[in-house]
Amino acid sequence: MGDTCDPISLLEARVDALERKLFGHESLDNFDTSDSVVDLLLKSQTLISTAVSSREKINAFVKRIDFLEQILDPTYEDSLVDRNARVEVVLMMENEFRETAERLKMLQDMIDVLESEKIRSVPQNRLDKLQTSVADLAEKTQETNNKIKELAVCYAQIMNSFTKAFCQMDNALKQLEIEANPRKVYD
Repeated sequence: MGDTCDPISLLEARVDALERKLFGHESLDNFDTSDSVVDLLLKSQTLISTAVSSREKINAFVKRIDFLEQILDPTYEDSLVDRNARVEVVLMMENEFRETAERLKMLQDMIDVLESEKIRSVPQNRLDKLQTSVADLAEKTQETNNKIKELAVCYAQIMNSFTKAFCQMDNALKQLEIEANPRKVYD
């Protein structure tokens, strides 16, 4: 039980099996097998370590690998946000959650209709046409909405221009009235 459960022995056995699969039994004799894959990996690691040891930038990067792995962990961002911030986000999205729950309830109420035999018997090509027409209508609706927004912005700009013009005319009219009616000086 001591030799067969030893992790190094198991690893060497797996590497030997991998070498046999890669090289085959016959061709294993044609290759220099004095260096096993593990030995080659150790040599490569030693060469890389000696090459990297003289470079400061690479050493700094290697020292920060643990930190980088921590940052790249998908749960890292969750640990940065405190509980109060999470509660605030959920409270801000409360209306959206309620709307989604209402839509889900409506969908569950309509499940009998949606899974009826009439809907199942609709041919796929007809569904594809309907889907295409709905997508086209959604695109046209979006274009129309964009045009309406542009027109609303233009309208607001025109109204601002009119307001400024009326203010300027009002000021000019006041100035003319003041100049036309000079103050009477009382003795």
